[in-house]
Amino acid sequence: LRDRASLDAWCRDAEGGILFHCAGLVHPLRRTRELDEVNVEGTRALLEAAASAGLRRAVVMSSNSPLGVNPDREHRFDESSPYAPYMGYGRSKMQMERAVASVQESGRIETVVVRAPWFYGPSQPPRQTEFFSMIRRGAAPVLPVELPDPTPVGSLDPTVRFERVSFRYPGTERVVLPD
Repeated sequence: LRDRASLDAWCRDAEGGILFHCAGLVHPLRRTRELDEVNVEGTRALLEAAASAGLRRAVVMSSNSPLGVNPDREHRFDESSPYAPYMGYGRSKMQMERAVASVQESGRIETVVVRAPWFYGPSQPPRQTEFFSMIRRGAAPVLPVELPDPTPVGSLDPTVRFERVSFRYPGTERVVLPD
């Protein structure tokens, strides 16, 4: 995502196609600026390459992190929820969503942003595997009886089905997948 020439090459000969953009950075190796370089600027560059190549639509994977944390156990986020990003990653995804909206407003390419929760399933990150293994071993971290902020968790299987959303909802709708 940091190499514009590779993005142009990736999109070449895809006129009229649909781009599914699921790449991003969650945990930077050296500095938090990498979050913006990859998630914001990289997405902006990829969408520019896609628009220049004549792709019809871009479906962009985001996260629930731009919305922050639930204020209570009964609260649920939806497409109209305001931004209240959680940490640097959430801020970078919020800025990414704003960049996607700007590209959509230009009229050069249709866009859809899909917000997915913390996921589990095939190819899940190692930290999820470790967390669920701890639960299985009975060694999960001790949590308060009343969790003030339930973390949304969803199976990877419905998360990867977001392609269906891309055909139904053009524009910058912020679709929140059920968990």
